[in-house]
Amino acid sequence: MNQAHTEDLGIGQYLQVLARRWPVVAVTVVVVTALTVAYVVLAPRTATATTEVNLNVISTDPFTASRSASGLVDGTTEAQIASSYAVAVLASERLGDGTSSSELRRNVEVTPVADATVIRIAYTAPTPVAAQRGADMVAATYLEFRAEQAEQRLESMIARLEARLVSLREQLVAANARIASSREGSSTANQAVSDRDLVTIEIDSLLAQKSDLERIDTSGGAVLTPALENPVVHAPGTRMVLATGVLLGVVLGAVLAFPADRRNRRLRRGGDVAAVVDAPVLATLEGTEIVPLLEGVDRERMRAAREALLARLPDGGRVLAVLDRTATGAPDVAVGLALALAQDNRRVRLVLPDGDRDEVRDATSGLDLEQVAGGAMEVSRLVRGLEVVRAPAGGPCDADALITREVRDHVRGPGSAATVVLVVPHAAGAASRSAVQRLAQAAVVLVERGVSRSAEVRRDARALTEAGVAVLGAVAVPRGRRPQPLVPEPQPRVLEPQPLYPEDLAPSVPEGEPEDLAPSVPEGEPEDQAPPIPEGEPEGQADRPAAAEVTR
Repeated sequence: MNQAHTEDLGIGQYLQVLARRWPVVAVTVVVVTALTVAYVVLAPRTATATTEVNLNVISTDPFTASRSASGLVDGTTEAQIASSYAVAVLASERLGDGTSSSELRRNVEVTPVADATVIRIAYTAPTPVAAQRGADMVAATYLEFRAEQAEQRLESMIARLEARLVSLREQLVAANARIASSREGSSTANQAVSDRDLVTIEIDSLLAQKSDLERIDTSGGAVLTPALENPVVHAPGTRMVLATGVLLGVVLGAVLAFPADRRNRRLRRGGDVAAVVDAPVLATLEGTEIVPLLEGVDRERMRAAREALLARLPDGGRVLAVLDRTATGAPDVAVGLALALAQDNRRVRLVLPDGDRDEVRDATSGLDLEQVAGGAMEVSRLVRGLEVVRAPAGGPCDADALITREVRDHVRGPGSAATVVLVVPHAAGAASRSAVQRLAQAAVVLVERGVSRSAEVRRDARALTEAGVAVLGAVAVPRGRRPQPLVPEPQPRVLEPQPLYPEDLAPSVPEGEPEDLAPSVPEGEPEDQAPPIPEGEPEGQADRPAAAEVTR
């Protein structure tokens, strides 16, 4: 591929691929949308309800200014507790609808709100009522579980403080007893006083801690918005799922369009043809009928193609191969190219393998060919210097089915023309194309827009280039070319039957004479007298004496 084409690959090229392969995109969208509709119809529908809960900060000083309330609550931990097995067991027992704790945990989703003491508890069920009831029940159970856990922790802490206070009070009584039994100012009395003061200080501290713990609010929190007040989300959501299916179909169809275009790409634009053959498009013909001789605009374009071809023809390029990749198999374009070359005062030999085909005879019918004595070659009386060889297809003993010995002799044998145009039909096999690569020095590719496949044309051009054959360009013809309709032959004129009897030859009555005027009968002859019957004639023929004369 040339550098110019590589740089041309961009958004425009991608859009052209999508435009060419729009049926792939359309079919993909239809299939994916149909599957989406089937999913919406067949998939079990569920409802999801949400309850919003505000968590209570369980602290000895919940209103401290040093930290915010959200900083005193770990939302991730609370979400894990709300969806825990312990809460699920309690909630499933309270629901009483046969939902197990494991199923309930699968249906619950807890989401903490960032930088807040709020969590959202979502519950999914087959019906909206069941979803709302489940969300509220899980929220209430979680708050109660949270309060019970806080209460248990506080009771445990207070119990430990009470036990410590009992021990300290006993120590205080013992210290007071030692003070009373000791002499004032003695070392024993002084030690007892010191112990009493220390115990008193610790007792005061423990009493203050106990007082703070007893003031803590252990309620778990409160429901901000019950599930009944929040919207219920149904799944699958019909609109969202259908929109997603259509979008997915468009994306998938666009993705599939490129490999489909690569596998079965047909050449439609001149830029595609030039990129595939890595050479310019010499001519783009417009005629939709296969005619013996190109006419009008196509004739001028073929002459322009001749000039471009001669400008690119390498030195010593005597044999020009014309590779036909059109679907019709008619060599009329190759005939037109050879004719244009001959009109440039060149001696041109057009070699047509498999020349017994009707398409070959029709394409060369307008050249007014004349047989050369003592050979299979024909010359055109239309253009001087144009020789035509219509070589028959080879048999089992020939080297090739198309490039036979006769074809090779006419291409490179003695007495060959200055320029040889060798036509390679579309049906030529690999062996025939390889033989052409050895015979030709230059080549032109014929493509049919919208029909010729890029893979085949690219393979031909690459093989020719690797064999050292210069690919001069391509000639593009429109899609769906058909033979020119035959002009019906004139039918012979049918003559009307001539009258055979005298009464049919009655003269017309002149103007001014009565219609009943009859020739007069001579005097002396009866009116009904008939001419005599010659001897040997039957009597019945006497009344029609002039029939034989009319027939003669």
